[in-house]
Amino acid sequence: MSEDQGRCVLEACKVSKTFDGPDGSRIEVLRGADLQVYSGTSLSIRGESGSGKSTFLNVVSWLDTPSAGTVWWDGVDVSKLSATELSRRRAEVLGFVFQAYYLMPELNVLENVLMSARIKGSLKRDSRSRAEGLLEKVGLKDRFNQLPGKLSGGERQRVAIARALLNQPSVLLADEPTGNLDEKTADIVMELLLGLCSDQGASLVLVTHNPQYASQTDHRAQLSGGLFNQIL
Repeated sequence: MSEDQGRCVLEACKVSKTFDGPDGSRIEVLRGADLQVYSGTSLSIRGESGSGKSTFLNVVSWLDTPSAGTVWWDGVDVSKLSATELSRRRAEVLGFVFQAYYLMPELNVLENVLMSARIKGSLKRDSRSRAEGLLEKVGLKDRFNQLPGKLSGGERQRVAIARALLNQPSVLLADEPTGNLDEKTADIVMELLLGLCSDQGASLVLVTHNPQYASQTDHRAQLSGGLFNQIL
């Protein structure tokens, strides 16, 4: 995949990931995968269950280190960063939306969104106003003080999207963000996700089984055999 405009904000070069099997064997999930994501673009990743889609997201976010290969965030070789620098850069460059939401049940909606700024270590005066603005954009203007347990699945995922975008990341990684939602709610959440990423200037990497959602992104990649064998 090439892009005439924009900088490369996320790149994986010859990334491999091997795990130890229960019988002592070695299971190679990624086998030298290459992928580039450019600023202001959206990319979907599809593949069979077990093909390594979530593993790839974990590796490019450095939540799990690759067995081989190199990952760059905004032109920085992630392997060269210290643990402190890694945490700081991850909070600056990446936002995350997961299938299971991962909201803190004891915190209200606004406090959950503000956790992104706290993790980054940059909870400032304007953080609250930005969090409130994002929550308004996802349709939760009247739910700031509500606890996650009182929200529907779609509402929880909207909170998660607002949280992911709070720090104005270069890239938002979304791993099956509609997997726990009914079809109608999933359509709404996907429309919000694509629209907000575009509005906020964040590139989107979307892992999905849904061909309809994949077709809505600027680029589409197919992961099979540990490699991206089709990138459009």
